[in-house]
Amino acid sequence: FHYATKVMFVTPHSEITDKERRATWYTREEQHRLKINALDIVQSYRTGKPISENIDSARGLEHVISADAHRCRLELRHSIMVAVLEEQRIQRNAGIFDPQCISNISCHYS
Repeated sequence: FHYATKVMFVTPHSEITDKERRATWYTREEQHRLKINALDIVQSYRTGKPISENIDSARGLEHVISADAHRCRLELRHSIMVAVLEEQRIQRNAGIFDPQCISNISCHYS
């Protein structure tokens, strides 16, 4: 492994308590509420209703909101990837490794 790789061990499913499972995973009711909320957000975007960005987020729903929203999200993802790869190239050529700088660049474009 690369020196910057950190191996994380995961507790096997058979060793997780019910309390830990409930704290980690969504219940069916929570999943249902999330789905209804996502559908409401998509409907609001499609009909032009105002949406509170502090409460509702369309991130990840672009492909169902509109083709333009989906295209914009893909373009943004591409620009982030290009910026990160360029910074990695610069660091590699300079013989440095600064993951925080790469993270900052990714956040700047996000």
